[in-house]
Amino acid sequence: MKWNVAVYQTLDGTWHTVYPVNLHDVEFRAFLREQELWNIEREKRLFIRYRVDAPHFYALSDRVRPIIERREASLRHNERVEQLLTALQQPNLKFGYYHYTQDGREFITIFKSEQYTWSREVVRSRLDIGWRHDLFGAHAGHRLSEHCPWVAIEVIDTHFPEDRAFDAWLRLSAEFPCLVLFDFVQEENYYFQVIEANQRVRFIYYIYEGALWKSREQLPNWNAAIFKEKLTAELSEKRLNRQRRTV
Repeated sequence: MKWNVAVYQTLDGTWHTVYPVNLHDVEFRAFLREQELWNIEREKRLFIRYRVDAPHFYALSDRVRPIIERREASLRHNERVEQLLTALQQPNLKFGYYHYTQDGREFITIFKSEQYTWSREVVRSRLDIGWRHDLFGAHAGHRLSEHCPWVAIEVIDTHFPEDRAFDAWLRLSAEFPCLVLFDFVQEENYYFQVIEANQRVRFIYYIYEGALWKSREQLPNWNAAIFKEKLTAELSEKRLNRQRRTV
């Protein structure tokens, strides 16, 4: 099936519309092949088919790929997203976690965000679904490697990831260099923190290389339901401990 219009999203979150006539430009056509093209409703992934007399876009299948959203609507969630977006603009941040030993703690760096661009509410699609990330970062030069992975940050207040999204992130991280980092509004700057003084971003829970991790510990067989159950209990315990300290 032919499509006569397509849209794509740049890293600043802006959506752009393109038409078959634009495909005659060789350089722009090469640029578009590196983008995720969608139909206007953003339900079907589109691709370029260039023919001099009839350029157009096409979909590999008629199946709709739904966009998964957690539909966070709280004010504190949105404020936290904006806060992190501002903090992440600092160049050359080191992303990693603390590993504790008898001799103290060591910061383990997974990657550095040199030349990264950060945006909020970015839609990405891979495998059989698309999802909207609260925050998304990627190398400005479109590099994708172990040293320049895609980075998604999920800010959780009341809505945890759905099974389909969680499973897709696990599969995607096993096939592509990417990280999914988790922040929890209820415990601000505990599970995820931008430490501007030493240019570090420290996190605890994350998806990487096909698995869910807690710092250095891999959490095998955890799915979205277990993740929600364990973290809900963990957050509740921290809240109770705070209340006991104030009594």
